[in-house]
Amino acid sequence: MAILNENSRIQCFLTLGISPEKASHLLDQLFGVRLDVNGDATSILYKNGVEVLLHRQPLIILQGGCTDTIPSIFGPEIAEGIKESPQFIEGKQERKTSSAVSATISTKVDIHVSLGLIRGTILAEKLFPRKYRTN
Repeated sequence: MAILNENSRIQCFLTLGISPEKASHLLDQLFGVRLDVNGDATSILYKNGVEVLLHRQPLIILQGGCTDTIPSIFGPEIAEGIKESPQFIEGKQERKTSSAVSATISTKVDIHVSLGLIRGTILAEKLFPRKYRTN
């Protein structure tokens, strides 16, 4: 029998799938980039003017979501779960980012958050109560 506590290295993951057309504002708040979708052409625009053109649907990974915006985007409960995650790195305070929040960009945008096991389990039960599970 394993006894888990708030210092456990085990974690939960939550992934939010978003259409690229709807993701630009969220990516700006979390990573400081905008996503521009124009027909088949997609690009990532940085605040300093640099533009990354996505050609033939590559997979782009952004890591290090802004810790200041996490509570307003995900709400207090998920924000606390992120803080409890083993991936939440306090050592990046000067940049105010956390590797517990990342995004993958291809034909769709997925926002990934790492949660501590205890809070992640509580959130999973709220989102997917046992009475609705198939197993």
